[in-house]
Amino acid sequence: MADMYNKSWLSDVKLRVHNKNGQLRELSGHRIVLVTSSPYFRNMFKEDRFLEGKEGTKSIDLNDDDLHYLTIALRYIYEKAPYETTYLDNAADRLIHHIRIHQIADKYDIPSLRAECSNAFTRTALSMSDNWRFHHFTSATSSVASSAHSSEGKDEFTIEQVRDGLLTAIDEFYSNNAEKNTLLGRAIALAALQMRSRSHNKPLDDMIMKHPIFAVDWALEVSEGCWLLQ
Repeated sequence: MADMYNKSWLSDVKLRVHNKNGQLRELSGHRIVLVTSSPYFRNMFKEDRFLEGKEGTKSIDLNDDDLHYLTIALRYIYEKAPYETTYLDNAADRLIHHIRIHQIADKYDIPSLRAECSNAFTRTALSMSDNWRFHHFTSATSSVASSAHSSEGKDEFTIEQVRDGLLTAIDEFYSNNAEKNTLLGRAIALAALQMRSRSHNKPLDDMIMKHPIFAVDWALEVSEGCWLLQ
């Protein structure tokens, strides 16, 4: 199905994407692909909530989405392949990238993408954190040690950049999320716990006070993994 994304061949629905700045883009869709990944689309198609277009082509409107993140989500439905973040240079941008895609996955009820966003957030946070530890503790060694480090750690981030990126991600997610104990919420809390042992604690403590749901996710991670605080 990967090669069918936005292809007119066998397409039986047009996705009319209205992004937040008023622009419209039409994408070719395939109902059988969309319904197998998303209860949202399954219910929409079952209720026959279509607009009739040219030559009887059925279409649906998708409103108020960021086209960039929506196309990533749609491409994931077709390809089931991890999306990229390494092209983003800023630590906060990499983490927020997962959160924005997760917002689309939540809106259109794509469980597999929600899980992928959570796993990808953890991979990114660990990669940045491990990268900082590697360069911090091997800065005085030869370049041979550096070349042995995996390609996952090729980008250098300071502990302050990792911390600030995580704080920005916490604020972004919990300012728009009202549910506790979600997969991504727990992934964020886990990353925060790991960071707390390596960085100044007050900014994270402030986030706990600011976002009660983050405090709940934090407490759940503490109760299930007390070793992280040692």
